[in-house]
Amino acid sequence: MEVLYSFSTYSEFQEKLDEVEQYLDRYAKNKKKYAMFSIIEAVNNVFEHANKAETDLCITLTLIFTKNQLIIESTHNGEEFNYKKKLEKIGDPDIYFQNHLTALRGRGIAIMKKCADNLQYFDNGRRITLTFQLLGDENGI
Repeated sequence: MEVLYSFSTYSEFQEKLDEVEQYLDRYAKNKKKYAMFSIIEAVNNVFEHANKAETDLCITLTLIFTKNQLIIESTHNGEEFNYKKKLEKIGDPDIYFQNHLTALRGRGIAIMKKCADNLQYFDNGRRITLTFQLLGDENGI
């Protein structure tokens, strides 16, 4: 099953979060909190870093539920992001968190990396894919 959302403002994103949470509760209950943290961090990063030119931003959030996986994809038409440099800087999220305990910013990718079983960037950082392994009996698929 696939669920698709498109939005261009933070308020539009917030309006969709309840529905996203309901889908996660139904089809990926054991990974819901990790998926929600990751979704919010991914979208926050787009609004904060990818819309510097203040163009007509379009963000698409796709939730793909299979028997064994939840795949979350976020794409946008904003500015590119040097994800390779940031991923190298983070390394092991646990060590990164220890070294940045009091940081107020800059932990979003580390949070996603810690929450998801797999994190990948594509299209010069305009698309992120987060994969969560599900137990076969935890979802309604």
